[in-house]
Amino acid sequence: MGVVVFISILVLALFLMRWIMNLLAQKIHYPWLVVLLTLIIGGIILILVGFIAFAFGLAGYFGNALPPAQ
Repeated sequence: MGVVVFISILVLALFLMRWIMNLLAQKIHYPWLVVLLTLIIGGIILILVGFIAFAFGLAGYFGNALPPAQ
């Protein structure tokens, strides 16, 4: 289950970043600025996905990652 979720997130991120880059390229005519903005937006999205995955992990959605209490 975790592998499917991970691959799905990667594929979704790829298409989302392509869409963002195409949208920015239509409005901004400096390629280096488009790449920089895309990387910044991608970093923000990555941080948000990390927080969401951390919250799901704390809730036990991915199973118990901690060893059993002694």
